[in-house]
Amino acid sequence: MLSGIKLLNGAGKETGRIGSAWLIIDLVKRRPLRIEPYLDKMPLLSDRHALPEMTERIGTIDNGVAAQKFSVRLSDLDVYHHVNNTRYIQWVTDNYDYDFVKNKYISRFDINFLQEAQIHDEVEIITKNIEGEGTFEHSLRSAGTGKEFSRAKVLWENL
Repeated sequence: MLSGIKLLNGAGKETGRIGSAWLIIDLVKRRPLRIEPYLDKMPLLSDRHALPEMTERIGTIDNGVAAQKFSVRLSDLDVYHHVNNTRYIQWVTDNYDYDFVKNKYISRFDINFLQEAQIHDEVEIITKNIEGEGTFEHSLRSAGTGKEFSRAKVLWENL
Protein backbone atom coordinates (compact mmCIF):
# COMPACT_ATOMS: atom_id res chain seq x y z
CA MET A 1 0.00 0.00 0.00
CA LEU A 2 1.40 3.35 -0.96
CA SER A 3 -1.00 5.58 0.93
CA GLY A 4 -2.79 5.18 4.22
CA ILE A 5 -4.52 7.69 6.45
CA LYS A 6 -5.79 7.41 10.02
CA LEU A 7 -8.75 9.63 10.87
CA LEU A 8 -8.67 11.06 14.40
CA ASN A 9 -11.29 13.05 16.29
CA GLY A 10 -10.55 16.16 18.37
CA ALA A 11 -9.51 14.01 21.33
CA GLY A 12 -7.02 12.08 19.20
CA LYS A 13 -9.16 8.91 19.15
CA GLU A 14 -9.09 6.93 15.90
CA THR A 15 -12.43 7.08 14.11
CA GLY A 16 -11.53 5.49 10.78
CA ARG A 17 -8.86 4.47 8.30
CA ILE A 18 -8.49 5.06 4.58
CA GLY A 19 -6.09 3.28 2.27
CA SER A 20 -5.36 3.56 -1.41
CA ALA A 21 -3.03 1.92 -3.86
CA TRP A 22 -1.81 4.15 -6.65
CA LEU A 23 -0.62 3.46 -10.15
CA ILE A 24 0.92 5.49 -12.93
CA ILE A 25 -0.88 5.75 -16.27
CA ASP A 26 0.67 6.40 -19.69
CA LEU A 27 -1.71 9.12 -20.90
CA VAL A 28 -1.06 8.41 -24.58
CA LYS A 29 -1.52 4.62 -24.46
CA ARG A 30 -3.96 4.81 -21.50
CA ARG A 31 -2.22 1.82 -19.93
CA PRO A 32 -0.67 1.42 -16.47
CA LEU A 33 3.10 1.65 -16.08
CA ARG A 34 5.24 -0.26 -13.60
CA ILE A 35 5.58 1.89 -10.52
CA GLU A 36 8.98 0.63 -9.30
CA PRO A 37 11.11 3.07 -11.37
CA TYR A 38 9.28 6.00 -9.74
CA LEU A 39 9.39 4.84 -6.11
CA ASP A 40 12.81 6.31 -5.38
CA LYS A 41 11.36 9.76 -6.21
CA MET A 42 8.51 9.38 -3.70
CA PRO A 43 8.90 10.02 0.02
CA LEU A 44 7.66 6.89 1.78
CA LEU A 45 7.10 6.37 5.49
CA SER A 46 7.59 2.62 5.39
CA ASP A 47 7.75 2.27 9.18
CA ARG A 48 4.24 3.74 9.66
CA HIS A 49 1.11 2.06 8.29
CA ALA A 50 -2.46 3.26 8.72
CA LEU A 51 -3.94 -0.06 7.62
CA PRO A 52 -2.80 -3.46 8.87
CA GLU A 53 -2.91 -5.17 5.46
CA MET A 54 -3.09 -4.51 1.76
CA THR A 55 -6.52 -4.90 0.20
CA GLU A 56 -6.71 -7.91 -2.09
CA ARG A 57 -8.10 -7.81 -5.60
CA ILE A 58 -11.78 -8.73 -5.65
CA GLY A 59 -12.42 -11.84 -7.75
CA THR A 60 -14.94 -12.35 -10.51
CA ILE A 61 -18.49 -12.63 -9.25
CA ASP A 62 -20.21 -15.83 -10.32
CA ASN A 63 -23.87 -16.62 -9.67
CA GLY A 64 -24.76 -13.10 -8.61
CA VAL A 65 -28.16 -11.46 -8.99
CA ALA A 66 -28.73 -8.60 -11.44
CA ALA A 67 -29.91 -5.98 -9.02
CA GLN A 68 -30.07 -2.72 -10.94
CA LYS A 69 -29.63 -1.29 -14.45
CA PHE A 70 -29.20 2.38 -15.45
CA SER A 71 -27.48 4.73 -17.91
CA VAL A 72 -24.45 6.88 -17.15
CA ARG A 73 -25.61 10.50 -17.03
CA LEU A 74 -23.81 13.78 -17.54
CA SER A 75 -23.74 14.44 -13.78
CA ASP A 76 -21.81 11.17 -13.27
CA LEU A 77 -18.80 12.40 -15.28
CA ASP A 78 -15.62 14.08 -14.12
CA VAL A 79 -13.48 16.59 -16.05
CA TYR A 80 -11.95 13.74 -18.08
CA HIS A 81 -15.41 12.70 -19.34
CA HIS A 82 -15.52 9.35 -17.58
CA VAL A 83 -17.42 8.36 -14.48
CA ASN A 84 -16.10 9.94 -11.31
CA ASN A 85 -14.80 7.32 -8.84
CA THR A 86 -17.23 8.47 -6.14
CA ARG A 87 -20.18 7.58 -8.39
CA TYR A 88 -19.27 3.88 -8.39
CA ILE A 89 -19.41 3.96 -4.59
CA GLN A 90 -22.76 5.78 -4.67
CA TRP A 91 -24.17 3.30 -7.16
CA VAL A 92 -23.18 0.38 -4.94
CA THR A 93 -24.58 1.89 -1.75
CA ASP A 94 -27.80 2.99 -3.51
CA ASN A 95 -28.23 -0.65 -4.52
CA TYR A 96 -29.28 -1.60 -0.96
CA ASP A 97 -32.81 -1.52 0.37
CA TYR A 98 -33.41 1.03 3.13
CA ASP A 99 -34.97 -1.59 5.44
CA PHE A 100 -31.71 -3.56 5.25
CA VAL A 101 -29.37 -0.65 6.03
CA LYS A 102 -31.35 1.44 8.52
CA ASN A 103 -29.87 -0.42 11.52
CA LYS A 104 -26.44 -1.11 10.01
CA TYR A 105 -23.24 0.69 9.10
CA ILE A 106 -20.50 -0.06 6.57
CA SER A 107 -17.46 -1.31 8.47
CA ARG A 108 -15.40 -1.96 5.33
CA PHE A 109 -15.71 -0.95 1.68
CA ASP A 110 -13.14 -2.19 -0.85
CA ILE A 111 -13.34 -1.27 -4.52
CA ASN A 112 -11.28 -2.17 -7.59
CA PHE A 113 -11.55 0.17 -10.58
CA LEU A 114 -11.12 -1.84 -13.78
CA GLN A 115 -12.35 0.19 -16.78
CA GLU A 116 -13.66 3.68 -17.41
CA ALA A 117 -17.41 3.96 -17.86
CA GLN A 118 -18.49 6.65 -20.34
CA ILE A 119 -21.57 8.76 -20.95
CA HIS A 120 -24.64 6.72 -22.04
CA ASP A 121 -23.06 3.38 -21.06
CA GLU A 122 -25.75 1.03 -19.73
CA VAL A 123 -24.51 -0.16 -16.34
CA GLU A 124 -25.85 -3.17 -14.48
CA ILE A 125 -24.97 -4.11 -10.95
CA ILE A 126 -24.56 -7.80 -10.15
CA THR A 127 -24.71 -8.52 -6.42
CA LYS A 128 -23.79 -11.58 -4.40
CA ASN A 129 -24.11 -12.18 -0.66
CA ILE A 130 -20.89 -14.04 0.11
CA GLU A 131 -20.41 -14.46 3.85
CA GLY A 132 -23.69 -14.69 5.64
CA GLU A 133 -25.92 -11.71 6.20
CA GLY A 134 -23.52 -8.78 6.01
CA THR A 135 -20.87 -9.22 3.29
CA PHE A 136 -21.65 -8.51 -0.35
CA GLU A 137 -19.68 -8.39 -3.57
CA HIS A 138 -20.76 -6.26 -6.51
CA SER A 139 -19.77 -6.17 -10.16
CA LEU A 140 -20.58 -2.99 -12.07
CA ARG A 141 -20.52 -3.88 -15.75
CA SER A 142 -21.77 -2.94 -19.17
CA ALA A 143 -25.26 -4.33 -19.71
CA GLY A 144 -24.46 -4.65 -23.43
CA THR A 145 -20.92 -6.04 -23.57
CA GLY A 146 -20.42 -7.44 -20.07
CA LYS A 147 -17.11 -5.57 -19.64
CA GLU A 148 -16.55 -4.77 -15.98
CA PHE A 149 -16.08 -1.21 -14.82
CA SER A 150 -15.47 -2.01 -11.16
CA ARG A 151 -15.87 -4.59 -8.40
CA ALA A 152 -16.71 -3.80 -4.81
CA LYS A 153 -16.86 -5.72 -1.55
CA VAL A 154 -18.95 -4.27 1.27
CA LEU A 155 -19.13 -5.45 4.87
CA TRP A 156 -22.19 -4.27 6.83
CA GLU A 157 -22.42 -4.61 10.62
CA ASN A 158 -25.30 -4.01 13.02
CA LEU A 159 -25.43 -0.76 14.96
